Amino acid sequence: FDALVSLRKLYLDNNALENIPNLPLSMLEFLSLNRNNISKINVDAFDALVNLNTFYFERNSLEEIPPLRLSMVEIMSLNLNKIHRIKNGAFDAMTNLKILGLLANDLEEIPKLHISTLEYLDLGRNKIRLIHDDAFDSLHSLKRLDLEHNDLETIPKLQGLHLDVLLLHNNKIQQQSHDFEDSAVKHLHIDNNNITNLS
Repeated sequence: FDALVSLRKLYLDNNALENIPNLPLSMLEFLSLNRNNISKINVDAFDALVNLNTFYFERNSLEEIPPLRLSMVEIMSLNLNKIHRIKNGAFDAMTNLKILGLLANDLEEIPKLHISTLEYLDLGRNKIRLIHDDAFDSLHSLKRLDLEHNDLETIPKLQGLHLDVLLLHNNKIQQQSHDFEDSAVKHLHIDNNNITNLS
């Protein structure tokens, strides 16, 4: 692709790639690598993609999210992988990220996420049992949080969040370890849980 110096969008879906290829495409704004066999992202994989805005990486075999140097990306989907770990600093360099999809992975716990620009976070259909108390403390712009179809037994700490939509249905929630004090939620879905009282 070296000669395609003006390329803005690149679709490499439904191939047999096992590694992310070297793409010296400084003008690229959109990259889709869905449905390949990629299990690892090297830290320097995207260094040349200085204008990348949208990155789709669904239905691969990724197990861990390393620190990603994607400072211009606003939309990133890692749905339907095998992710079980978010490494420290994974999103620290992503200072423009607004939409993050982690649907249908193997995550069991969520550490603190340093993404102050994030507006939509999809963590549905994982195996999440534990969300650290400070996990969402930096998500000042978050408007929608999807946590449906996990293994949560309590409502996570939401202090300081002002959400339009919060999805908690199809978990194992029995009680509120954290109430909704100092938070705001406009639409709440908490059906199909194990709640016995609302005190």
